[in-house]
Amino acid sequence: MRRRAAAVTAAALALCACGASGPGPPATSAPPVAVPGPASAYTSVALTAGGHEADLDQSRWSAIAPLLAARSFRPPEPLSAYGLDPPVARIVYRRPAGSELTLDIGSADFDAHFVYVKVEGSESVFSVASAQLRPLLAVVGVSISVPAS
Repeated sequence: MRRRAAAVTAAALALCACGASGPGPPATSAPPVAVPGPASAYTSVALTAGGHEADLDQSRWSAIAPLLAARSFRPPEPLSAYGLDPPVARIVYRRPAGSELTLDIGSADFDAHFVYVKVEGSESVFSVASAQLRPLLAVVGVSISVPAS
């Protein structure tokens, strides 16, 4: 009897440790938000890189506002390791009240699936899908490699 009770207790503890909370899919968390939206919260969006500047057409703002990330983290390495010091490019979002949100664009990660970005004044670095930024950055002459298949 004691062995059976111990086995049931062990099984219950194992289920709790694995995060089982009953039937249904596991809970998911929302992706990190690098730049809040909606796009209509801004009066203009401009890109700069290497001496080139371009105001984005409003029809393209929704691709980057909100700008969701795959992950966010506090960088263990200097920002230069992520291409953020100095940044490769910048996106400046202007709000109706005149304030700005500046997003620094860094380098692609090891396999070019993601690009490192950082909101000026924040300590967090975000990994954003390179496919999302590639066409916009091309406007100011920045090329992000296409991931190998």
